[in-house]
Amino acid sequence: MKNEEIERQAEEQHNRWRKSEPASPYNVPFSQLPEHYRHSNRNRVLDKSLRYYLIKGKKAETSKADEPLSPQEIEVMGMIEHNRWMIEKYNAGWVACSEESTGVARLRDKYEAQILAEIEAEGRSLTDNEIRALIKERLMNCPDFWKKLREYKIHRDLRPWNELSDADKKKDFDSILV
Repeated sequence: MKNEEIERQAEEQHNRWRKSEPASPYNVPFSQLPEHYRHSNRNRVLDKSLRYYLIKGKKAETSKADEPLSPQEIEVMGMIEHNRWMIEKYNAGWVACSEESTGVARLRDKYEAQILAEIEAEGRSLTDNEIRALIKERLMNCPDFWKKLREYKIHRDLRPWNELSDADKKKDFDSILV
């Protein structure tokens, strides 16, 4: 693949991702991304041929454009892409977001206290289990919490494929199907 083609495909992938992540601070034109994110998109493009070869047993450039991937092949390609992405993150110094992590626990406690205060201010009558479930739901959807974790290079998706939500798996599927 020529450099221009790699750049074009990397930009195309980024633009597709932008549609699915409108609130992300990285939802900017490809040329405005930090270099390491542009490089990540290029790596994804370069690895696409390898993934295709592993699945279909032939070069991506020589296969017919209309040759579809089966659901099982898409699943395997998604797993391979997720593993490639995790290696890239680990090599850049990121760590997994585990419940045991002291930094995560402190930050989680801080945000959970804020969420609990909001719930109490709403004046709803809830059981302890309902309160815990509501705190967990709001915390998972709290962009400030996840933004702060990113500042510490802690990522919630650095985990095995089978532990990802369907929405998170879709990100990997979308990146391989460009």
